[in-house]
Amino acid sequence: MRWNRQYWGIENGLHWRLDVQMGEDQCAVHEANAAANLAAIRGIAVSLLLRDDTSRRGKRVRGVAAKRAKAGRNVEYLEHVLSLGIS
Repeated sequence: MRWNRQYWGIENGLHWRLDVQMGEDQCAVHEANAAANLAAIRGIAVSLLLRDDTSRRGKRVRGVAAKRAKAGRNVEYLEHVLSLGIS
């Protein structure tokens, strides 16, 4: 029973980020390859945004949606986030 709750906690957290913060449910792309490619790109974007802990509002680290909006406005921040994927 405990593993079931843990699994669904992780699953719901990931889907909530993709649906609410990345707008996955509003995507009108239904072609098989395009939909799969966009899902992969969204997953990578969420992963990179979660790695960033430099974007703060007071003492709290900003959420994925706020970081995504900041990356859309600030090219330097976007480059920083993209660099988090390079080892």
